[in-house]
Amino acid sequence: MKGTPFTNLDFEVVILHEQTKKSQREFLLEDLIRRKKEVKDLNLSYKELLRSEQDSGKYALKISIDRNIAQYGYLNLDFNINDSWYHHLYTIIELKNIAGINDQKKLIELTKDFLSSDYFYALPIDKISSTIISNVLMDKKNMTTNDIGDTENLSIILPYASFLITDNAMAHIIKSRKLDTEFNTKIYSSKTIDNLIEDIKNI
Repeated sequence: MKGTPFTNLDFEVVILHEQTKKSQREFLLEDLIRRKKEVKDLNLSYKELLRSEQDSGKYALKISIDRNIAQYGYLNLDFNINDSWYHHLYTIIELKNIAGINDQKKLIELTKDFLSSDYFYALPIDKISSTIISNVLMDKKNMTTNDIGDTENLSIILPYASFLITDNAMAHIIKSRKLDTEFNTKIYSSKTIDNLIEDIKNI
């Protein structure tokens, strides 16, 4: 906050950058566009779509497990955070590390059970991501790679931020689904930036 009238306040400003590469965001956008057509063809309600998005982790994990076994001839979980396979299988890898379970069949069953539980649905990062994506798929006419980056960043930072600035569309989604209330975060966009300044002055 150097050079602003708020230098004496005890808070930290965090600017989030895109975490995924442009090529990855473009690939994910293509999948989002395909998914939007699928949602329309199936005539899903918002509630049905949200649950489907929440359950996508189970199906993604199954695909990753099948691909891993096809590549190695067995389920190889010997990866760390620097390996690409870790990010596809991190749920089951971390369960193995935390619980000390080596029985792979049991690990798979326990992981799938967790991904179908209320505990999983309540995790902020997954709840926020599923909510935002469901709204984008349901309501937004023209999707862009920015939607991918925004969803990723907001899912990470929303539960921890006191004040958050995002674009108008994402601010509307967060407020309309009451995520700002749930995580006690004040949301602003370019249209309401003056409100942010006043709120900070009043701290």
